[in-house]
Amino acid sequence: MPIHRLPRKLRLGITQAAEIKMSHKKSIIISIKPRWAEKILGGDKTVELRKSFTPQHSDIETALIYASSPKSAIIGKVKIEKVKHDNITNLWNETMELSFVSKNDFSEYFSNKKSGNAIFMSSPQRTQPLKLDYLRDKYNFTPPVSWRWIKEKETPLLEEAE
Repeated sequence: MPIHRLPRKLRLGITQAAEIKMSHKKSIIISIKPRWAEKILGGDKTVELRKSFTPQHSDIETALIYASSPKSAIIGKVKIEKVKHDNITNLWNETMELSFVSKNDFSEYFSNKKSGNAIFMSSPQRTQPLKLDYLRDKYNFTPPVSWRWIKEKETPLLEEAE
């Protein structure tokens, strides 16, 4: 059956799968609230916590930091040391001093979750902000809700974020 005859949802899934397959497999873009992005790029916060992440992708090497609204810009990049998936108690014990999150905020964020993810980062590099309008015009960029692989057409962003 020709692809144009498939249901729309299936066509979109095939298109997204092909785009992911062609993406730069070792680099991601991660959306972070501006206050936390600044702590990461300042070297204070070395762990980003996520309710969901894809920990089997242990080959991730680099993350571009997209500071969400109101900054709406890529403002730097970090090296990914490791991604750890663990139960909430172990995650807190290992990251409490690295994540810059209070116990109350941690508990509230992970409420009703049995496990979570910690992304361990190093080598923060701040860049001139690459604003969303520029990213959209040059790369047809869509900011991730949480994180996503860098698409092949976006790989020049890795050099722009130097």
